[in-house]
Amino acid sequence: QLESSIQQLIASEQQLKASNQQLMASENAIRESEEKFRNIVNNIIDGYYRADINGNVIMISPSVEKILGIDKSEIIGKKLSSLYVNPQERDVFLAVIKEKGRVENYKAELTKKGHENIVVEANSEIFLDKEGNYAGVEGTFRDVTERNKTENELLKLSTAVKQSHSIITITDIKGNLEFVNPKFTALTGYSYEESIGKNINILKSEGHDDELFNSLWNTISKGDVWHGEFYNKKKNGDYFWESASISPIYDDNGSIINYIKVAEDITEKKRSEQIKNVIYSISNAVITSGSLEDFISVVKNNLGTIIDTTNFYVALYNEVTDTFVLPFHSDKKDKIDVFPAGKTLTAYVVKNKKSLLATKEIEDELVKSGEVELFGSESKVWLGVPLLVKGKVTGAFVVQSYIDENAYNESDVEMLEIISHQISISLERKRIEEDLKVALEKALESDRLKSAFLSNMSHEIRTPMNGILGFLELLNNPELNNADRKIFTEVINKSSDRLLTTINDLIDISKIEAGQIKVSNSEISINKLLDELLVFFKNEAEFKGLSLSFLPLLNNNKEIINTDGDKLYKIISNLIKNAIKYTDKGVINFGYLLKGDYVEFYVEDAGMGIPKNRLKAIFNRFEQADIEDVKVLEGSGLGLAISKAYVKMLGGEIWVTSEEGVGSKFMFTIPYDNLLPVENRKYVEKVVEVNENSLSKNMTVLVVEDEKVNTLYLEAILKNKFKEIIYAETGKKAIEICKLYPNIDVILMDIKMPGISGYEATVEIRKFNKDVIIIAQTAYALAGDKDKAVEVGCNDYITKPINKTELYDMIIANKIRKIELM
Repeated sequence: QLESSIQQLIASEQQLKASNQQLMASENAIRESEEKFRNIVNNIIDGYYRADINGNVIMISPSVEKILGIDKSEIIGKKLSSLYVNPQERDVFLAVIKEKGRVENYKAELTKKGHENIVVEANSEIFLDKEGNYAGVEGTFRDVTERNKTENELLKLSTAVKQSHSIITITDIKGNLEFVNPKFTALTGYSYEESIGKNINILKSEGHDDELFNSLWNTISKGDVWHGEFYNKKKNGDYFWESASISPIYDDNGSIINYIKVAEDITEKKRSEQIKNVIYSISNAVITSGSLEDFISVVKNNLGTIIDTTNFYVALYNEVTDTFVLPFHSDKKDKIDVFPAGKTLTAYVVKNKKSLLATKEIEDELVKSGEVELFGSESKVWLGVPLLVKGKVTGAFVVQSYIDENAYNESDVEMLEIISHQISISLERKRIEEDLKVALEKALESDRLKSAFLSNMSHEIRTPMNGILGFLELLNNPELNNADRKIFTEVINKSSDRLLTTINDLIDISKIEAGQIKVSNSEISINKLLDELLVFFKNEAEFKGLSLSFLPLLNNNKEIINTDGDKLYKIISNLIKNAIKYTDKGVINFGYLLKGDYVEFYVEDAGMGIPKNRLKAIFNRFEQADIEDVKVLEGSGLGLAISKAYVKMLGGEIWVTSEEGVGSKFMFTIPYDNLLPVENRKYVEKVVEVNENSLSKNMTVLVVEDEKVNTLYLEAILKNKFKEIIYAETGKKAIEICKLYPNIDVILMDIKMPGISGYEATVEIRKFNKDVIIIAQTAYALAGDKDKAVEVGCNDYITKPINKTELYDMIIANKIRKIELM
């Protein structure tokens, strides 16, 4: 047992020795570990700290003293929280570490003795005691003040770049995009993802030549900064201007690795400058341009610096004809001078007084709604802007593209609306200037023509007057035989007719110029009217050895139209008279053709013809085919001007074709107004069989005339034709006589009398006598006299000098008409 106990003791001693050795080894290890820990703590750059469960600092590394600028003794045993500048940061730190047991990269602002506060980034965790209970907190922190400043600066820079109104891009040395800011994407339409890796040439337009880009690359590749302007293109095809500054970026070795561009969108600024320049140029062009067409050409060229004006026109609206006149039209497909307004796009702009940007879709919608009917070649996009002067639309100017539907946009509309005001004013000024020039030219020409006209009129009046006065004197010769007396009388009659024709032409043209001619439509038979003209001119034509012919075209009442018969008679009469005057031999044909809604009349001769350069002039007032002919061929030179004016009044056109030495053909149209269907109408003249001589012998005539010469003339031509002739020299006397003699058949009422006028006398007579025939007579023949005479109660109207045959026929016709109505 003792031996066993000794052995146990020896074994225990060995175990104890081994345990001691292990303990010593552990202590050595601990000492080494502590030594290493102290070395780490003493040499660590970051600050190390340990705080107990109550937050008291129990250990710090020497680096803490350096970082915070304090002595170890100033912090050991002190609260860790005393280092925080902001207590809230401490509370957040404690909350996180209690919840998670550790914090990573936590930033806090700590106090630094004698210096500004610093920002530290900490990594900390809790530590446990031997029993595994929470014993405190330990960790490291490093001073990131400078880094934080840099990060803040970078954050500010990044925010500034993102929020910048400038366009910022960074490319590699080949121009491939590596960075674009939001302003770039918003302006160009390219997203960030679409941009990165693409070459900056995606923005390139055709607005610059290669010289600009060569200069740019030469500048920045040498390390210099380039400044300039670009005319670039967006993703959707729209264009924009930018003012750019491009600089190189260097690496640490001084090599260029990137380029940065900072640019500003100057599209509006550029457009404003362009608009100002365009407005100035347009305003100046009013003075410098020679004609309206030249002026509009300047407008087109100046607008072309801002938008595409390849297809451009100005349309001026004519309210009277409801048409657009194009003083300038530059177009790849159409060439138009005038077109009806109708429901065209141009008319739509004028009607609504606002601009229209019409794509194909918009055009289709307007057509479908019935607001627009397309005219001319179809375009991809059409832009029209109204021309307004003092609130009134005078027309529009238009640009259009046949190939690019994106050629124009709303900004172009706004820009053109700004410029349109100056265009409208300048265009109106130029039009007025043109009108003044034309008026001056016309005035000068008119003076020339009037001088020639007056010379001609002197000839036309003096010649027949000489004939009348000269042969009247010869008639007083008592030894004159009957044969000579007859010849002299015929000369006097012919000279009187010629003088009367000249005076009538002068009166007609005066009334036309004064706007006193009115159209009075009635039912007219074309065939009957032309038959009358054939009979009237047949003898005159045959006297010159000419053949005059007319072949009716329509019958069965189809030739019955509603028009002014007097004016139609005068037009054709003037044309036939001219044909006879200017033709020495051959045939004169006249007639008409039915062409759609118009009747086309013609008078064709085989006369001397008209020079080509005078074809239009012959319709002017005071002008003949050749002004030199006025001494050779008689005539006032007013006949064709009167005819043209009458044709216009009747709603038609007149023109002529001619060849010198061959002949001329005058043509004119008037509307074919056949009022009733042929099957529902019957044209019948009611004929009253009566003996005119016996009819007149039973009539009593009252002559109301204040001029004794006129009274003597009427007495001479009426004597022995009527039962009784009574005379009154005033309107008052005429009224009294009509009351005394209620059976008077006809009153020849002079209109112009002292006291009570013929009109006033007629009104009074009609109050008590509705049946008497009253024929107004006047030497003035002003516009509206006939209508006024009928309005106050006259049955008919005759102008002085009075033709005895015409007066007698008028009296008998009115008497027969009254009998027909009974």
